Amino acid sequence: MNFNVVTDLSNSFFPYPKQKNDRKQDRSGQIKQKSNKLAKKEKKRFSILQSKKECFICKSVANLDKHEAFGGCNRQKSMKWGLVYYLCRRCHRQVEDNESMKKKLKVFAQGKFNMKYGADLFLKEFGKNVL
Repeated sequence: MNFNVVTDLSNSFFPYPKQKNDRKQDRSGQIKQKSNKLAKKEKKRFSILQSKKECFICKSVANLDKHEAFGGCNRQKSMKWGLVYYLCRRCHRQVEDNESMKKKLKVFAQGKFNMKYGADLFLKEFGKNVL
């Protein structure tokens, strides 16, 4: 019995990973466009936290931005449940730079949510308690 032992396997497989040819690498310098679905959600944002359209902190009515109480992976949930503040640009920047202000706004938002919908639903949706 003769066995053929192959010692050179370079033609049968790639010893190094192939380069990926997907479109994500082509657009690495561009900012990702918002989807139409997300843009519609952002336009329909409402607030259970405020009845008047004024800055939550300084009560100004000029240059208002909508600010979600819970950002990151919970941003769309904040939009869905109305956990949105109106903030003027100056106060918006202050909130983004100050962790204690963010925490206070989150605590207030959770309190309003709990009064309207219940604490169990908050924990189910957001997965954490900030009170």
